[in-house]
Amino acid sequence: MLHWLIDKSLANRWMVLGGLALLVGGGLYAMFTIPVEAFPDLTNNQIVVVTEAPGMAPREVEQQVTWPIELALMGMPKQEEVRSFSKLGLSMVMVVFDDSIPFYLARQAVNERIQQARARMPQGMQPVLSPPSTAFGELYQYTLKGNMTPMQLKDLQEWTIKNQLRTVISTPGEERASSIRSY
Repeated sequence: MLHWLIDKSLANRWMVLGGLALLVGGGLYAMFTIPVEAFPDLTNNQIVVVTEAPGMAPREVEQQVTWPIELALMGMPKQEEVRSFSKLGLSMVMVVFDDSIPFYLARQAVNERIQQARARMPQGMQPVLSPPSTAFGELYQYTLKGNMTPMQLKDLQEWTIKNQLRTVISTPGEERASSIRSY
């Protein structure tokens, strides 16, 4: 079998070279046309609806806030799943869409459905969409430079900048940064 393949390859050299040229050409085409990112975003296409319900117990939040939002968001085109959780004074509903749906089109569709859910919720509840970011968008890196020794820069980082970054107000539903590391 192997002798037959070698004999045919030697007898048809131009076909083998032509096949090799097609293979190399296809590889070069793929190399130049496939988008490559330094940090590819592997998160799914999800939209998060956050509603603050001050003074409400988790069961009340679930029944009066989360459930109407979930009902309004069910059955959207190319929707994969709806997940939610209710905490003391906070409702978060996550809608996951198929990756073929553009992110901002999904946000607009969810926003339209939220307007319908407001009529079924208690007065004063304002569901909002979380900022358009992914897990990779929540990273922030910085470098300190200046006319200081490395130890002085480390002290500046530890005692001043780190504490100021922790006081940054996060959006509703997000936890504040519990630890900021310096490298």
